[in-house]
Amino acid sequence: MTAAAITAAGGLLLPTLAACSTTPTPSATTSTTQPFSASPSTPTTRVPSTTTPTTSPATAALRSAEASISSFWTVVDALSAEPKSDLVALAKVARDPSFQTWQQLIVQLRVKGERLVGKSRVLTSRALKTGPAHFAVTSCVDVSGANLVDAKGVRIATPNKAPRVQYQYAVVQGTDGKFYVSSDKAMGTC
Repeated sequence: MTAAAITAAGGLLLPTLAACSTTPTPSATTSTTQPFSASPSTPTTRVPSTTTPTTSPATAALRSAEASISSFWTVVDALSAEPKSDLVALAKVARDPSFQTWQQLIVQLRVKGERLVGKSRVLTSRALKTGPAHFAVTSCVDVSGANLVDAKGVRIATPNKAPRVQYQYAVVQGTDGKFYVSSDKAMGTC
């Protein structure tokens, strides 16, 4: 992440996001069963059985990549809100270079006595597979509810803060099967 991107991220600093991923409706199938009839003259009725829609592994991976963005921001927000929380928690959702970048940003907040109050929400996320176990995810994040406060709890003015920010993420699927943000960049407003 470039210094300009870190500065831009610092201006929007550390919004909390709640998942709002788009999920296509998988096709559902129904099967029929014929119940037992005690009398040959009694007509039989076909009763549809309930089946669970199936999702292909490729679609499931895209949804997991999208969901990883919400998990990422939930952890970043929690770490930004609680100055004594353990930064190791960031490793549950991020890999380098995002891990190092956000670790540094959160430490900078803590050194200045600042913390995050409020939450942000992921309004949309759209993932594309870019390679084996690699995904590009674009998200629109509502940061209007996340604000920085100083050590006295006074809100820090951020006059250029946009209420919604579009981010581009690189997400990787680890050998453990989990999805991690490996890079992120604020792209503008959405």
